[in-house]
Amino acid sequence: MIRYPIQTKSSKIFFNIDLIGYKNIGESLVLSVTDDFDEILWCGIIDCFCYKGYNKTKNMLKKFGYGINRKINFLCISHPDLDHINTISEIFDDFCDKNSIILMPNFKDSSILQTDEIKKIKKSLNNLLNTAYPRGKIPNNIFFNQKIGLPELKWKFIVGTKSYDLQIESLTPSDAVMLNSTNVNYNQFKNDFSICLKITFNNNIFLFMGDCTDFVLKDLDEYYIPNNICYLKIPHHGDKNETMEYYINENIIENISISGCAYRKNTTLKETLDFYKKHCNSLSVTGNIDHSKNIHLYGHIKHVYDIETGTIVKELKEGNGILHY
Repeated sequence: MIRYPIQTKSSKIFFNIDLIGYKNIGESLVLSVTDDFDEILWCGIIDCFCYKGYNKTKNMLKKFGYGINRKINFLCISHPDLDHINTISEIFDDFCDKNSIILMPNFKDSSILQTDEIKKIKKSLNNLLNTAYPRGKIPNNIFFNQKIGLPELKWKFIVGTKSYDLQIESLTPSDAVMLNSTNVNYNQFKNDFSICLKITFNNNIFLFMGDCTDFVLKDLDEYYIPNNICYLKIPHHGDKNETMEYYINENIIENISISGCAYRKNTTLKETLDFYKKHCNSLSVTGNIDHSKNIHLYGHIKHVYDIETGTIVKELKEGNGILHY
């Protein structure tokens, strides 16, 4: 598949991170690249959730102009937990085509219980790209997390006389984690399949941890962990993660500009948020620890980075979102 550089006449481009948490239940991320003219040059989605019929992710994509005539560049299902995949089959159906790069754990070939939403995803995949082929013949824009980095997960942007590369790397888990699992008790092991994404954009690094657990992170080679992070999506809704705390306490990760957390009732620990608040320049969350104050259907926090400098040029909060927690 030949991918031509994405060009703009603008003098700058920006990396936008929209973290959405749905009323203490589910979460998703909308990633986009824009220019000085507010034109959206690239768009990627990590997970999707719908709460009481309200889907902020889909609404944002429609507002961006995606749908019938324009499809997203990248879609990642971090892991097959319902609070991350509810209605994501609709993202496949409405916003993806054969040119959209798709990355997910291989629950397709695993022995885990096939929930209703997983069945919908498999049907959407079959409709989109006819993935009923044997594993070796799967189209080259679908990846079941087999490698750390792939050339297909790289996009080039031409901005005036300058060029910038956006590279996505999948750090966890090994494909074998899911395929070799003999535990089909879905509720106990689903987060062990969570993908951690590292995005490098003009030497600026953004880390999206999904719901990664110590089980997968403890086997991750420290070589792949960046020492400076522009943005960290805290793993597992702010649940305690000893491996990440070890990386930070031992100065393997030396600096974090922004930490983001999609707050979830009965999961997010105050001590975890206090830890990240202490070790990053700023912490933002999509909901309040006092869940009675989360009066909206969702919380939304947005950070916009100037890719040339790696600095934040704009922040936004909506619903239950809290900047600088």
